[in-house]
This record gives sequence, structure tokens and C-alpha cells, in this order.
Amino acid sequence: MPAFSPLSSYAAGSYASIVPATTAHASAGFISPIAGAHMSNVERVALATDLAAARALRAVAEPRPRQTCNTLLPQTSPVEVQVQRRTAMHLRSESDRVAFLNENRVSAVWMEMLDATRASGGCPTEVRPGQVATDIAHRMSCLGVGVGELRRPDRHSASGTAADVGSASVGASEFATIEALSLPSVHIREPGFEPGTMAALEYDLGWRALAPSWQAALPAIDEDVWASNPNTALFCAVGRAVLPHLATDERGELMDGICARIVSFHMHAGGL
Repeated sequence: MPAFSPLSSYAAGSYASIVPATTAHASAGFISPIAGAHMSNVERVALATDLAAARALRAVAEPRPRQTCNTLLPQTSPVEVQVQRRTAMHLRSESDRVAFLNENRVSAVWMEMLDATRASGGCPTEVRPGQVATDIAHRMSCLGVGVGELRRPDRHSASGTAADVGSASVGASEFATIEALSLPSVHIREPGFEPGTMAALEYDLGWRALAPSWQAALPAIDEDVWASNPNTALFCAVGRAVLPHLATDERGELMDGICARIVSFHMHAGGL
């Protein structure tokens, strides 16, 4: 918009209070601060000169780029895989990177979950119910190994990059992988079961304790059936009962690796 030095003193506050609430009476109700000002002939000439020399510039609103893909793991190749700070392999192509992540899918989800629930300043992470599950599905799609990506007919294309995943289904659930980590509470949509809460910790510990009794007969969990009734009362009650009796070694560390992972995840999300 044009800027005129003689009018720079007219702030919006000088007439904002008399702008009508509706546009129906705008012509009668709006009073221009310029029209109400008393100007001499010299001021009028100066104003006319400024108006004649003014240039109307077209306003261009450029959209801000949104960081829709925010992952911990690299989204493009080449990538170095390091083990104990030593390079173990080079993933030089996209097919190599995607194949490696698919082979190590559980570890990839685990690392992205830790990043998605990272707390700051010792305060618990602030997430809404079910937000982490949605975030993880989006992250895996950004990495090119999401469940939606696996269903794409062109997923083996050599030209596929992280920029192409915008067309993929980011709503696909990673429930099967997260359940394999014994952290199904991440998918609970009820308030109070967010990562880092005691209810979520008890639920996952109860899930771990009861898993051997039904996994042999029910190796795969239907997410929709489970989501309709996650049975929070049962699993939380079992988890609450076993929590004080978790076996530890002489150093005080949990002996069961899965329980250790559950506890460490929720302590991490809780800011510890």
C-alpha cells in the first residue's frame, strides 16, 4: 500500500472506535480522519502532490512453507549407518535406505517415538490423546516406509524420494509395530493415557504381563476391535499389581528387557 509522509501521524487508533460493526451503514458511519482534519491551502496542495506521485503496489502474499516432515532419521540418501560411532555401512540409494529401514522397522519406530515424546526442561511431554500415534504414522510415511507407502504400487520406483510421500496415506496406523514394542497405550484415545502418565505405564505393564496367555492363540491384534474396547480397567489393574514386584538385578536394573523398555519410555516422556 502507498505510504505518505504527511499522513504518517494518522494511526489506526484515531478512527478504529468509529468503524461500524457491520457494513450495512459503512458509508454513513465511517468518518475518515482525513476528511475531518482542517488543512490549509498549502497542506492541500502538498497532499495532492503526494497522492499524484503515489504508486499502488500489488500485495503479494507468499505462503510459508510448512515443515510437514519432521523426523529423527534421515529421509533421503546417501546415509551412513554407524554402530558405536563407527560407520558400518553406506546406504547410497533410496532403495537401499528404504530396505534398511524396513528391515529394522521396530527400531525405527522406537527411535521416532522417543523423538516424538521428547520432553524439555524436565517437564512431561505435552501431547493430546492419540497424538503420538498419528505423529508416528506421519513420520514413517515421511521416511518412505509407512504402512501407506507399502500399499503404493510405485513404492519400488527408483525415483521415489521423501518429497513424494505427500501423496501417500499418512493416516495408516503403525499399531502392529508399536504393539510389538509392548506400548499399545500410545494408541489409546482416552484422556489420561498419554505417554508418561502412570495410567499408560500401568496399562503397558499389564499388557506385557498378560501377553503370554493369549498371544499363542491370538498372535495378531485387530486394531479396530481393540480400539472399541481397550479394556483399560483390566490392564491397568494388572500393571498396578505387578509394578512393585518387577524383578531387578544386583544393580537395581530391571531384568526383563521388555519391562525395562516400557518403564524407560514412559520415564522419558515424563521428563525423567
